[in-house]
Amino acid sequence: MGLIDIIDGLANGFEHPEQLDYAMEVVVGGRWIFNFAFIALPWWCFSFLMMVYNIVFNAWLNKGWALGNFYLMANTLFCFTQW
Repeated sequence: MGLIDIIDGLANGFEHPEQLDYAMEVVVGGRWIFNFAFIALPWWCFSFLMMVYNIVFNAWLNKGWALGNFYLMANTLFCFTQW
């Protein structure tokens, strides 16, 4: 495929813009799938694991949020409402 073929393909796209609609749908759909798979899903998994870690650490290792420490309880509530 040479430079002439590439230029002819671009010219064809400008002459028949209805053919570009499908290509745009593929690009936009692919972008949504990529963002979900490589950004949203890992972010969700990491934040969920950190919320579980926060609850386990405070409830078990801090002996019940350090016997009702307001800062630890408020931090856990804040993390839960943000998630």
